[in-house]
Amino acid sequence: MPEEFSLSLPADEAEEGKKKSRKDREREKEREKEREKENARRAERGIETMFRTSYRMHTDLSSIADSKAGIMISINGLMVSIILAAIAPKIAATPWLMLPTSTMLVSGVLSLGFAVMAARPRVRTSTPAADGSRGGINLLFFGSFVSLSPREYEEGVDALVNDPSRMYRDMARDIYGLGTVLEAKFKLLRASYNVFLVGLVASVLLYIGVYLWIVFRAPPVVPVA
Repeated sequence: MPEEFSLSLPADEAEEGKKKSRKDREREKEREKEREKENARRAERGIETMFRTSYRMHTDLSSIADSKAGIMISINGLMVSIILAAIAPKIAATPWLMLPTSTMLVSGVLSLGFAVMAARPRVRTSTPAADGSRGGINLLFFGSFVSLSPREYEEGVDALVNDPSRMYRDMARDIYGLGTVLEAKFKLLRASYNVFLVGLVASVLLYIGVYLWIVFRAPPVVPVA
């Protein structure tokens, strides 16, 4: 009897070891699945953070560009108004003011025009393809989906939220569109500031040059006896 018990004990231990190893493998698989889910959630949160940060950055840059354009519109508008109201009527009596005043006026008008074009809203509309598909329409931008009916827009949004890869593509396309608009804004702003700076410096130098020319070329004053 003891011999039979001693023989059955290793078999029971081996069976128990198999069960434990099977449970360990199952627990390891479950932990692996949890790790994969957690990695997927982290990746999704990282993508959402990236898009959110990019949207915020482009929106802030657009606000800065509009603010700078507003500053240039105010400065140049005021300068042009002062020139036309105060200096222009005196040019007939003092013709030497013609060249520097004209330089300042022209540069102010050009700078004002560039600033207005930078602040002007830009909306690029899209139309459905010839086959009626919405492949070229960005459902996240109003200038693109206004050509759709309310029902078509709702159907497109339903399809978009059920397709994350397409949603990310549309978000990336929207950010790209914001970038192209910002590029155009800042190019016009750079032109506005450059024209304003060059015109202001040239006008001041011309005023100084004309003043020195009058002082040194003017006939001497003969005192009355």
